[in-house]
Amino acid sequence: MVAVKMKATWRLLSYIFTISLGGAVVGIDLGIIATTLAQDAFNNYMFPPGTKNVTSLTGAIVSMGSAGNAIGCLINGLLLERLGRRKTLLVSTFFTIVGSAFQTAANGVPLMIVGRFVAGVALGILNPTMPIYISELARPEERARLCGIFGLMIAIGFCLANWIGYACSFASGDVTWRLALGMQIPTAVLLMGLSLFLPESPRWRKYSIPNPFKPT
Repeated sequence: MVAVKMKATWRLLSYIFTISLGGAVVGIDLGIIATTLAQDAFNNYMFPPGTKNVTSLTGAIVSMGSAGNAIGCLINGLLLERLGRRKTLLVSTFFTIVGSAFQTAANGVPLMIVGRFVAGVALGILNPTMPIYISELARPEERARLCGIFGLMIAIGFCLANWIGYACSFASGDVTWRLALGMQIPTAVLLMGLSLFLPESPRWRKYSIPNPFKPT
């Protein structure tokens, strides 16, 4: 009996840590844009001499991520109810990768803004999904501290983003910012791959027991 209980506990923890990887994805995205904008190579590439409204364009690059985040949060509930927790996690992670790829390959401000917006929407969906998913998988007495792992991973991701930016500053040319932006992708790919092995939440509507308060 003890062995069975321990096995179940370790399985649950593996699920929680997998879902919480999304926190690192969010943290890296939040932190990496600040270090990227500080790179001279990025500014020289995106804003060559003679570019007008540099301040406004810089603000657009940053703010479109937040705008996408707001939109993602608005549609998050609908996706969670229609697709379930697991598929919503997969879909949002996939588009995080797409947005990060656009940013990494950006040949100018327009594609950079598109990449920031796509990734912002995806992260706006991903961010609320994780604590909901974790709390529904966890036992009632463990929900608070297990959801705390998700918050811890956001802080770790933000810390990693700043170290990535610092490390890339020793490179030269476009590598200094393309590599930094590209480092958003590996953690997201890992999360997406491991998510294929996650169970669906037992509290999703398709699996939950009938509502006893609903009139028949």
